[in-house]
Amino acid sequence: STQDIRALLRFVKKNGASGGRIDVNKIFIGGGSAGAGVAMHAIYLTEDEILGVFPNLGPLDGNGIYDYPGFDLKVKGVINMAGVIQNKNFIDAGDPTMISSYGSLDPFYKDTVLNSSPHYTFHNGQMINQRLTQLGIATSPIILFQGQGHANNDPTAFTTNLNTTSAWMYNLLK
Repeated sequence: STQDIRALLRFVKKNGASGGRIDVNKIFIGGGSAGAGVAMHAIYLTEDEILGVFPNLGPLDGNGIYDYPGFDLKVKGVINMAGVIQNKNFIDAGDPTMISSYGSLDPFYKDTVLNSSPHYTFHNGQMINQRLTQLGIATSPIILFQGQGHANNDPTAFTTNLNTTSAWMYNLLK
């Protein structure tokens, strides 16, 4: 869940900072499909926004064993493979950059709002990229796999995605 990812980031930053074996300024977060959505919400969603959208979910940052106060949630970048975000306006100026990949036939890619239930809508890949660009957040063009759907199992596409994402990460770390 979003809370778990946020707790994990603080845990890694606390232990990385104290042990000196992790550069806490060079952390990336991401995932595929639902994992990408959780990663995006963990980084871009604020406490006020979550209470307005998911009031029964509870606070993003609680008092659990891994909720280390004083350790931020900043990451170097977000890797989005076929994910959606509940509202593109959760992304604010100064938020981290993102790289995204989708199949051209994936409904999560197209520039429309998905209605998954009467209570929730989700903004798709094109809308996310437009928001990043609108805010002046450097982003790479969407990696688009022509003729592919949501579950992209093409080995060539996997290699392309891996190589392009690795190069993007490398450029951010230089």
